[in-house]
Amino acid sequence: EGGMIPTPCAAATATPVGRRDHRRPWRRLVTMGALTLAATSVSVGRSALWGLRDPCRAMLAGASGRYHSYSDAGTYGFASQSQSSSGGVLLPPLAWLYQDWEAALQACPVLLGICGAAVAGFVLQHCGGRCFPFQRLAVFYPPTLKAGEVWRLLSHAMLHSDLAHLAVNLLHILNSLDLEGVVAGVGYPSCYTLGSVHTARAAAVAASFAALVASVPYFGAMFEGASALCFGLDGALLGACGLLLGGGREPSLRSFLEVRLWYTLVHMGIDLLRGCSSPGGTVGTSAHFAGFVGGLCYVLAVLPPLGGRPVPTIRCLARGAGGRWEEANCLAFFSPHYSWPVEQVQMAAQAVLALGVAFALVNAFVFRRGVHASADGYSVLVKVPGGQRLGGRGDDHHQLEAAIASSLEEERLRLQRQGGGGGGRP
Repeated sequence: EGGMIPTPCAAATATPVGRRDHRRPWRRLVTMGALTLAATSVSVGRSALWGLRDPCRAMLAGASGRYHSYSDAGTYGFASQSQSSSGGVLLPPLAWLYQDWEAALQACPVLLGICGAAVAGFVLQHCGGRCFPFQRLAVFYPPTLKAGEVWRLLSHAMLHSDLAHLAVNLLHILNSLDLEGVVAGVGYPSCYTLGSVHTARAAAVAASFAALVASVPYFGAMFEGASALCFGLDGALLGACGLLLGGGREPSLRSFLEVRLWYTLVHMGIDLLRGCSSPGGTVGTSAHFAGFVGGLCYVLAVLPPLGGRPVPTIRCLARGAGGRWEEANCLAFFSPHYSWPVEQVQMAAQAVLALGVAFALVNAFVFRRGVHASADGYSVLVKVPGGQRLGGRGDDHHQLEAAIASSLEEERLRLQRQGGGGGGRP
């Protein structure tokens, strides 16, 4: 997403895969600025939560009986009003790895596993590329949908264009660990956690949905990176916190959840800044927002247990089958003023996900039917047109351009025969 690889289908002056464009040094400056902002975001989060320290003391004193993590928070200076003012601060989830990495791995195996897969993919992509064409096998190129290579919808999240791209995404995921689970004693509530199963599903839905939706306007682009997955985690976190606040289950945690959401927005801003500074920024931004929508819609469509408890609902008025106003179970988002019947919310979220997938498939198999599934040589299940063998190593770039040019010419001739004019890029 944020690391989209441009191809001749995407832009006539695209930088070839495997080369670097040194003509625009300002991109390096923006990237370094994004990394600096990422490094300081930890301090920003700590400062923001430190400002809530005194209100949290009174709040946590009443909540300690309900949240195991808060009952253990005395270690960090949050559980008792008699605690010294220099007791400690509520650290971001990233710090859990330094406090107790074994407990963090036990509480958040899915997200830490995604981080490990991203690191392994980066090593295979940049260090083992000459021996094993991992990038060719894992990158998501929309025409390969026609070959049934659906694993690319997930595997592209293991690829990253450079170390800065990888570092920003790892930081984003590590600071979202509390969405999956909470380590005992760190001071975080567990009321909005999804658990490992639903976190894995939300991440998979976000990554796949983002790649499919972004492929509709950018069918000739190649997608890599876990940025859309990160935005999906943010969308799921927003949905979980919004439902809790709207349902009024934990009013004492409103300040904490609001600060947690602001911290999420900081990371989203970092990724958007980096995406807008890259040549494929428009493609990356589209995928980022699609991933955010995918994660949010997953929570609203499935309504997974939050902290092991059912999603809170409220009673509200809704039109029944006869057109009369009747009381119904409703989901409230941040406030009871924004409430809708549970069935309507679930149907709307499911419709958004289904329409996104449907548009992508119709675009690939109907509107882009003239584009061969392996015109670029990336497909491993469909042979390249003309019997050529592409997709092996980096010296196939000229053959790659010729194959894609041939596919473009076929598409232009098809449009001419249909009377729609020619020259359009797939």
